[in-house]
Amino acid sequence: MPLRSYRGEWLVVALIALAALAVVNPPAAAVSRVALADALLEGRVTIDEYAGQTIDRARYEGHYYSDKAPGLSAIAAIPVGVLDVADPGLVEPRNERLWDPEGSFALWAIRALVGGLFFLLGVVLVGRIAEGVAPRTGAAAALAYGLGTLAHPLAPALFGHIPAGTVGLAALLLAGRNTQLRLLTAGGCAGASVLIEYQAALIALALLIYALWRHGPRAAAVVAAGGLPALILLGLYNVAAFGSPFRLSYEYVDNIYAERQSQGFFGIGLPDPDALWMILVGERGLLLLSPVLALAAGGLWLLARRGFRREAAISAGVTVAFLVVNSGYFLPYGGVSPGPRIFATCIPLLALGFGPAFARWPRTSYAATAISVLAMTSASLSWAFAMEEGLLIPSRETLSKTIWMALAGDRIDGAVLTCALALAALFVVAYLQLSSRASGTQRKPAS
Repeated sequence: MPLRSYRGEWLVVALIALAALAVVNPPAAAVSRVALADALLEGRVTIDEYAGQTIDRARYEGHYYSDKAPGLSAIAAIPVGVLDVADPGLVEPRNERLWDPEGSFALWAIRALVGGLFFLLGVVLVGRIAEGVAPRTGAAAALAYGLGTLAHPLAPALFGHIPAGTVGLAALLLAGRNTQLRLLTAGGCAGASVLIEYQAALIALALLIYALWRHGPRAAAVVAAGGLPALILLGLYNVAAFGSPFRLSYEYVDNIYAERQSQGFFGIGLPDPDALWMILVGERGLLLLSPVLALAAGGLWLLARRGFRREAAISAGVTVAFLVVNSGYFLPYGGVSPGPRIFATCIPLLALGFGPAFARWPRTSYAATAISVLAMTSASLSWAFAMEEGLLIPSRETLSKTIWMALAGDRIDGAVLTCALALAALFVVAYLQLSSRASGTQRKPAS
């Protein structure tokens, strides 16, 4: 697929980055991954000292481990190590400066330098893909993805869904060219996505199908070979932690969800219609907080009509697969999160539909984007502030209360800044779109 930059790209990306990454979340979601990063720096995989601070843990033969895939922790080990050198003793289990319930700069920096960089890579890729497929839609697509989907509230957190999906999107782009180096790299990216988030195995499988469909069996074999090193690394980690390359951390979950996690396939059973309803239109449903995703889905059909039939089919297939898996999981929203975060893994690929959608349905797409940006900004703020109050967030009942708490509390400056940056991004994109249309009209020859 063609990639093209667009007018004002770096201003748009900068505003999206500031609006999404300015939020300082409580530490809960990051403890397990930072604990494993700290352990890896010391040459071990146990997180016994951190076990009392997180429910995201596994237990095997008397020791505690992170129940997450190890890839993001391995990447986080770089900023964790730098911070520990700069301030010895900072990264410790009960250091109040790092694990401040109201958020700490050091933890924010770790998140921004890991999850934040993957998020921004996704924003750039989505914008450039849209511009390459449908000229003058790049800025709008980048905004819709970056601030109008679950990528926004998840960006300043250390969840693996958006990073895994971003690497999966990069793999799909690389696999479009039938050269051995690109195919090997695509396989490496697909393997890395699984190292970051186990559910990304769905994306890796789709990539193999794509390579086979587009280039034939030999290309699929090269992609598979490219993913082999990541699988070996995962096997070595599993041996070190659980005594076998075929044992995943999900088998040994040790928290209040352990019993339900052990049912079905690591907590995933048959699709549940009630869960699907919650995912789509429930209190934290995709279509409630991010209606622009419906247009992205329609945009995949338009993408196929523009000559990218295989890419559209793979993206649609992955989207459906994640909907099925998420609706079969015993926690449709994935616990304390701003929405169905398991589904969020496929959003970078679903975003391929943004460019054609904005080109075909501009007014509807911009209206849906504005609604989605405002809703997701609210969701991001309410998630950050309401966790301290133990509220179910974000929901129809608590959204207004948590936003008021954000604006009226000690962090009013940060909340106002976040909202202002999101609105600025909307205005800049609207200006770029209007000016590009005027420029295009002026270039038309007189009839």
